[in-house]
Amino acid sequence: MIRNVLASLLLLAVYGNSSAQSGLEDIIVEKYYVSDADDATDTDGGNLPIGSVTYRVYVDMTPGYELQAVYGNENHDLFITTSTSFFNNEDRGETVGDKLDDIRLGDNTVALDSYVTIGAASDAHLGVLKEEDMDGSIVGGANNDGGSASIIGGLLTNLDPSTCIALTDADGLVSGTQPSVSVSPGLDLSVFNDVNAGPTLLVQGDAWFVAEGVQGPTAENRVLVAQITTNGQLTFELNIQIGTPSGDVEQYVATNAQAGEFQFAGLTFSSSGFVSDCGGCQAPTNLDVVEIGFGGPSARVNATWTNPEGTTNCEVRGGRINAASYNAGEPEFSNINNTQTITQTNGSTVLFNIVLFNNPNVPFIVGQRYGYEVRCACSDGSGFSEWANITPEATFVVPAPPPGVTTLAEEQVAKLNGLSEVELTVFPNPSEGERVNFSIGDWSTEDIELIATVLDITGKVVYSSVVSPQSKNNSVYTIDFNRELTSGMYILTLQNDKLSLSSRFNVN
Repeated sequence: MIRNVLASLLLLAVYGNSSAQSGLEDIIVEKYYVSDADDATDTDGGNLPIGSVTYRVYVDMTPGYELQAVYGNENHDLFITTSTSFFNNEDRGETVGDKLDDIRLGDNTVALDSYVTIGAASDAHLGVLKEEDMDGSIVGGANNDGGSASIIGGLLTNLDPSTCIALTDADGLVSGTQPSVSVSPGLDLSVFNDVNAGPTLLVQGDAWFVAEGVQGPTAENRVLVAQITTNGQLTFELNIQIGTPSGDVEQYVATNAQAGEFQFAGLTFSSSGFVSDCGGCQAPTNLDVVEIGFGGPSARVNATWTNPEGTTNCEVRGGRINAASYNAGEPEFSNINNTQTITQTNGSTVLFNIVLFNNPNVPFIVGQRYGYEVRCACSDGSGFSEWANITPEATFVVPAPPPGVTTLAEEQVAKLNGLSEVELTVFPNPSEGERVNFSIGDWSTEDIELIATVLDITGKVVYSSVVSPQSKNNSVYTIDFNRELTSGMYILTLQNDKLSLSSRFNVN
């Protein structure tokens, strides 16, 4: 019977009036939560890795329209996939949202369970964007049991800036019920069962649906269709059917639209490069390296980006890329160099010669991969946009210079080769708030910049910068932290292309 209802539902697009597109306004992906170390202590709910991201996916429709089905068929696969695995709560999790017991949403990490749905986020709550939630939280902090470790203050309290609103302020749950979601008999949702699994939900001839259709619980008419938690890269392609106020239907597909269908770009998603919109203005887009070359000893890298409407002058920063992160498809800096401001006007694309990474302090190293990211000032005066995520297109490998060209890095190595002695001495052990002085060997005729890093006893970096001698032909260096260091032991490391030294010191 269910399959017959589904077949009838999806055939409506052939016989109904689908000649005009008007029902689908947007597909909204909300970065709902990022887990922290406290959340990872829970064993009742299973393994939730630190840094796991919970995404919510909403279908945003014109008022009066109803979401009927999310489907895959012979022409249009539906898939939701991760580069690692989906988090599935072992304690009280479900594969479909309206099966979650609302009285369990405050238990451990149940509220982060991965599931599909048509509107419902529990058996007594509907899902809304956190910014639309007017009644606060029922899941995080004081409303949470703290998990198996009985964390004081409860779990789900982390406020990662990219999630915009803390779950303890608004959890995107409003009281309400609606018709239960039906699942066609062939739809295998075992990837969302009660143990972490993956990497893919693939739907090729089935659907989850509410035959009579569902409208959103707020005037914006947005219906939740999935909640996915993963510590990997999330991608999906969805296909949906919407009912019109007149009783007809509209079908929207991610790719390869057939007669009577509408192709909608938002039905395809990748978390790589995804930036949350927390108000203010949008992050830059289209980051791209267009040319790499040499002008004398300096590597020259030309790059572009587009700043969106509503933004002006932009800041660009960059540094060496961690190789493991690049190989995983999510480039991250292993270090960040200084920042430059670039003048731009609304919606313009700039071609910029990146001298920012190629300076005597931190020269390019041949064969190493570097990258850059950009943020722009919001024209309304609310501050800066988020940093645009580094994409592979915004990275580059420094090539070997042409014959006869000596790079800046090679020039500094040559200076180091002239040192008669290399020994790091920190003096004296400072008191709280004082500067740190150190000297290196015999620097009677040399003047070389070095990268100085200070770590606390746990290995956390508390300072990192390029340092220079106090004056020419002077072996004494000074670090001014511009903040107080509390008493305890610290480690100073100095690095260049050839030099690598470290020494401990105490703050009294």
